[in-house]
Amino acid sequence: MYVLPRATLLTLFAAVLAGLAVGTIVRGIWHDQVLTVLASAVAIVLADTAITRLMRHFGIAIGD
Repeated sequence: MYVLPRATLLTLFAAVLAGLAVGTIVRGIWHDQVLTVLASAVAIVLADTAITRLMRHFGIAIGD
């Protein structure tokens, strides 16, 4: 069994929370399921990328 490092898990958790928040906002405004899923996916990718870059910038080990 492979165990992910704590920093990686926290990054993924924060990215998923950002995706849920964006999806909820988009769904509340436009009431479109497809747009909601796409916006959530984009938010997860962007949040994960941003958090990973910040962690690398500050020298936090991310388990790459």
